Amino acid sequence: MTQTGTPLSQILADGVEFSALESIPLDSIYCRVRLILDNYDEILPLEKDPEKILAKMLRLIETWDWSNVPLSFPLQVARFVFSQKNINFNIKIICDFLLKEILSSTKSGFLNSMVGIYIETFSKNNIFTPILGEHLFKSRLYLGHQFTNLLTKVPNFFDASTVVTTIAEFIENVDDPWESLKQIGIRHPHAPGLMSEVHSTFVRQIAPKLQERFYIDKLFTWLAPRNNAPLQNGASEALNAIMSVWEKDEPDKEIKKYLIDRITALYGHPQVGRSPVWAEVSEENERRLLHWIMGNDIRFLFQILAEVEKRHMWHDRENFWWTMYESGKINGLWIAFNPVGFSVAKKRLKTAFTRFAEQTGESDKSLLIMHIGNNVVVEGTYNFQIHIFNDQDPEAPKLYKPKYNVNSIREKSAKIKIMHQGKGWMDKVYKNL
Repeated sequence: MTQTGTPLSQILADGVEFSALESIPLDSIYCRVRLILDNYDEILPLEKDPEKILAKMLRLIETWDWSNVPLSFPLQVARFVFSQKNINFNIKIICDFLLKEILSSTKSGFLNSMVGIYIETFSKNNIFTPILGEHLFKSRLYLGHQFTNLLTKVPNFFDASTVVTTIAEFIENVDDPWESLKQIGIRHPHAPGLMSEVHSTFVRQIAPKLQERFYIDKLFTWLAPRNNAPLQNGASEALNAIMSVWEKDEPDKEIKKYLIDRITALYGHPQVGRSPVWAEVSEENERRLLHWIMGNDIRFLFQILAEVEKRHMWHDRENFWWTMYESGKINGLWIAFNPVGFSVAKKRLKTAFTRFAEQTGESDKSLLIMHIGNNVVVEGTYNFQIHIFNDQDPEAPKLYKPKYNVNSIREKSAKIKIMHQGKGWMDKVYKNL
């Protein structure tokens, strides 16, 4: 409320006259909009220095000279002050002023923007969140259609103590959370602030049920809405929840493969082009996922080989390395398919580019590269000898590269090379690991 009793939002809107819209060609409208936006960007730059922002706002409140001040400036100030954890005297003065403006304003443009700030700055640790919610609730009759509609669907939207749980339950009970939230007025369901709190609560609510395919699908539907980028901030909470539930039980083959494929499709292989999401996934959960991926990839390799390399039987090699895997001896595993195998893998799996490498040397050779104990072991198809390197040897092949050349590996000085002759090769591998 101003010194004359007129709300600031009214003062900032004064001088704007509206007339009937004349008939203007569409191209002309585009040009005018572009001109306005260009001029707006030039004339109204937003101040980025917090101290200057606060000093300017305090000066405006003291002098009451709002001429040539765009509404975007007090909104910028509001976004800053209502997100602060450390409250000083100057911030309190500005917050008190803005809260009074919320109560005295009838301008939906101003109030809608303040609702946006309530959503953005929402935090259970923010002392302003419940206060801002209370003031906006009192002015709810002057909100625009987007938020009046939202209040009919979520009447407690401005009750900071209950709204998070309400929206989290809403997400759990609809088929398409993203579209359903947008329909009721939450235009950015993955935005920070309120929706981050909602996400955390939703994950906690659904976590005990994540051994069931129905709830696994529901979580992935929320994380990766159709035609939208997957959630990044908070994704680690979801990954920890979906992996922790298998701490004592092993998922069946179908569920395990589904989890591997969906997680790596959304957030990549934990060891390849590592997404920041994996930094907050617990070591135990990441290790569990990697173990699943290794087992899945051993089977996948020999399935592809059986299809594209029909001249050879691979059962003995598959059974040997599978036994090594099940005994927990393999700490890391990476596959490099030959060109034909890589082509088939890409058809079978959309994420093959990040799940496997390509072997670009001899056209019939595919490689299985493993980290076992203190060794790097390279198995290959046909007459390729098993190469065992000390993992500290600078010549030892590195796992998780996109391309390998079998000829280059042959040229390296492995500590031992073992030919596949009879069944004796298996004993030699055991002795040298």
